Amino acid sequence: MDANPDNVPFDEFVKLLRHALHHLYDPDWLRSSQLAVLCNVAGRFDTPSALQRILIDAIASLQPSSSEPPQSRAWRIYDALYYRYVRQQEREDVADQLGISGRQLRREQHTAIEVLADVLWREYKVRPILPVQLITDAQEKPAADTELVDDQDFAWIRETLPDRSTEIQPAINEVIQLTERMAQAMGAQVDVFLAAHLPYLAVPPVAFRQILLSLLAVAIPHALKGRILLSAVLEDFSGKFTIICSQPTSTPMAIENDHETQNIEMAKRLVRMCDGSLEVSTRQQVFQIELNLPVVGHLPVLVVDDNPDALQLYQRYVAGTSYWVTGTSEPKEVMNLARKIAAKVIVLDVMMPEVDGWEILGRLRQETTTSQIPIIVCSILPQEPLARSLGANAFLRKPVSRLEFLQALDTISPAR
Repeated sequence: MDANPDNVPFDEFVKLLRHALHHLYDPDWLRSSQLAVLCNVAGRFDTPSALQRILIDAIASLQPSSSEPPQSRAWRIYDALYYRYVRQQEREDVADQLGISGRQLRREQHTAIEVLADVLWREYKVRPILPVQLITDAQEKPAADTELVDDQDFAWIRETLPDRSTEIQPAINEVIQLTERMAQAMGAQVDVFLAAHLPYLAVPPVAFRQILLSLLAVAIPHALKGRILLSAVLEDFSGKFTIICSQPTSTPMAIENDHETQNIEMAKRLVRMCDGSLEVSTRQQVFQIELNLPVVGHLPVLVVDDNPDALQLYQRYVAGTSYWVTGTSEPKEVMNLARKIAAKVIVLDVMMPEVDGWEILGRLRQETTTSQIPIIVCSILPQEPLARSLGANAFLRKPVSRLEFLQALDTISPAR
């Protein structure tokens, strides 16, 4: 957003806001913050609590509606602000809860703070402020993140995950058409083998195509006028892609060309942004590339909880994983839903107003169609021995982190 020439520059306003959020529960710091001046609460007896309430309310205003998809960008912005600053959780814990890396969380926070700043900027008529009043303390200036700067060109990828997905076969067909002339000029041929019924990739189509283009730009010269096999299968709940030159050489191969090195590095950066993995091997005189990318969830999980916020939280926990969550707050729907979605796992709360969760657990274990489905009891009650004695396969004590939730699913899921 461009700065208003009559007011403090917007980037300085963002900086003041960032500092205030880091000191959200420090009354002395809030009292002397220039943000209190800009938000018209300076010099009051309740300045710290007034500024704190302004910031918390502004964050609350960003909470998406219940109809918003749990994996949407709006939820990522809200969660990054709420858990890090309102709940005061450590950065590592927030990153774990959101299922992203620490570096990715810094990107999310950077965007989220700018969105929050825009909300406050529009709500309050920001008053002029002299440069000498601006915070210039070097120890509060965030250190440069070289890796973040390097990946700024690819920020759009993270912003679209996991909202965009890719159908594998059409995307590969496009890549083969784009590289056809290059392959012909070098006397190489690319053969494609795709396993049946491949799921969609949890990767933006443009990113997937560019990853393959970068890798084929390296593989085709190494084919030595021979064939290249590009295969795709589902393995360990990821899309596994292998590119191999079918004619081994008599001498070891290596990536020495700067152009090839740059293409490999470009592919690695894109794969990293998509939460995948990439390995290039030249061992045993064979040039081979192995690429793994996440697929859209295809393991149904039924969650039974009377708290709608908890259901949405679990849906966000599994975003971008091999699981997808169907939630219900109606205990009477459990049996039908379990059969309808062919649930692989059932997550069950036991503190519900109308029906006791222990009673539901007993029914699930008695019913033929649900008796073998693994069940995780998730409760605030410290009653793991009871849960297991009644047939639960695992127990989680609320509140539950994303890591704990996914580890429990991974441990008991029969598809694992």
